[in-house]
Amino acid sequence: MKNCWTQNEILFHDSQLWVSFNELLQMNLIHEIHDQSSIDHSEILRTVKIIKWNYYWSSMWKTMNRYIQNCYVCQRSKTSRNKSNDLLQPLSISEQRWQNIVMNFIIDLFDLYNYNAILTVICRLLKERHYISCITDDEGIAVEKTAEMLLQWVYWTHDLSSFIVFDWDSQFTFILWKFLCKRLSISLWLFIVYHLQIDDQSEQVNQNVERYLRFFCSYMQNDWFKWLLMIKFVDNNILFSVIFLTLFFMNKNFHPHMSFDLDIIEYESTHERLQIAQVEDIFNHMNKTLIFAREALIKTRKQMMNQANKHRKKINYKIESKMFLNERNIVTARFFKKLNDKMLDSFQITNSVDSFYKLKLSETMHIHDVFHSELLHSVVNDSLPGQKNESSKSIVINDEDEWEIDDILNFRWYQRRLQYWVKWKSYDNDFNWYNADDDEFMNAQEIVDEFHTRYSRKAH
Repeated sequence: MKNCWTQNEILFHDSQLWVSFNELLQMNLIHEIHDQSSIDHSEILRTVKIIKWNYYWSSMWKTMNRYIQNCYVCQRSKTSRNKSNDLLQPLSISEQRWQNIVMNFIIDLFDLYNYNAILTVICRLLKERHYISCITDDEGIAVEKTAEMLLQWVYWTHDLSSFIVFDWDSQFTFILWKFLCKRLSISLWLFIVYHLQIDDQSEQVNQNVERYLRFFCSYMQNDWFKWLLMIKFVDNNILFSVIFLTLFFMNKNFHPHMSFDLDIIEYESTHERLQIAQVEDIFNHMNKTLIFAREALIKTRKQMMNQANKHRKKINYKIESKMFLNERNIVTARFFKKLNDKMLDSFQITNSVDSFYKLKLSETMHIHDVFHSELLHSVVNDSLPGQKNESSKSIVINDEDEWEIDDILNFRWYQRRLQYWVKWKSYDNDFNWYNADDDEFMNAQEIVDEFHTRYSRKAH
């Protein structure tokens, strides 16, 4: 063998110790080097280089690549560079104006005239938008207040939307729909869809509003409210890049007067223009604009899908296959999400519908057991003899850390809601008040009853 020599009946390759063809021995050697903290579960290239400093065997690259691909720690903790597990599924294009809307909030603004936030609402078809000043408190934005703003600015002006895209908690959206239907005495079948590939229109609009405020707000930022209507006018008069028309013209059938118009005197007033124009002409124009905009959006949507799907692939997983579950949207018992594993433990597929898969979760995971394929990652089952993979230490508890109530210390009425001051087991310094109808007290009814019996003379 070329470049090989022996010393004391030990075979060397150049200056490296030759390791015999024993997969268990090779696995233990790789494990000892690859898994130690000073090596940091390195990728294949660095691991091979480090081992080759002192050791050598034939097909060592293939052996080490097999070990690293089957390493659970690497698969759970490292960010996947593979293609997405499904083709792009963009949101559908609506048929009419304001049928589908996008919502978002800009919060933590200067408290002015009892307002400190902005609700942005955008029509997904013709991009017309409303910017609505509102108020938030420590608990966020009330669902009832949000519904009232939608009624005032969207329903009364346009129509009741049938589809809301809202990048907030799905529970918030569900309660919002229920309140709207109750307010309007409408009976509807409601459902909430979690869409992984939601568009970012609302985020872009929020960035535009914030940028405008940076331009024109005073140094103390205490005049943002007075600029809100002007921002709405500016953003409703921008060029719709898909069809090269301004949003104002698409929605109103005329261009607004501006201070830099060539001859304002020769321009007819909006009122005169509407009186002269024939109703049929206006209707035809608006209808053609709507069709034109929708066809252009469909074309753009198709082009976007073709480009995006070059970097995606459709994968169909088999029943009973083992899959790693992405930790996205799942709260574990660990303190810092940033340092959590990218993938939770491996789970078996029990059923599937299209791109959604039902997993057999552990008993500590009190969450919905159906997940989109983009949240799954195949488990490599080709480990070396003797290679052991420990399960994840992540424990999911009902989407939240579950604390056990030791005792109730006091109660009060706050904003017409009963609240308790609680002493938790193994946690002494909590001075917060908790609403009596929160989930924390679902499994502590005996403690609640005992407290009220103990202090029955205290006014409720």
